[in-house]
Amino acid sequence: MAIWLNLFRQEEDGNKPLYSNNKVTVEQDFTLKAGTNYQVALWKKTETATGKQVDMVSIKVEENTFNFEAKETPPLKEPINKTDDIPF
Repeated sequence: MAIWLNLFRQEEDGNKPLYSNNKVTVEQDFTLKAGTNYQVALWKKTETATGKQVDMVSIKVEENTFNFEAKETPPLKEPINKTDDIPF
């Protein structure tokens, strides 16, 4: 399951975040587990799917399903027979 967060550019200057969203509604519970690898991505968007102009970023967080365990190395191909003719 992926979690998406949309943050919009703030017009106010000063000691405030550049992008925020005060109306985030989560559609289902989620838990970030300690010791678990996650993939986090950030997209900058200037237009919605309907063509409306926006200044926002979208953040996607999902569990990384990449297997970090060392995999067995496949066997090497048969060695080249040194008596074979080499075409050069």
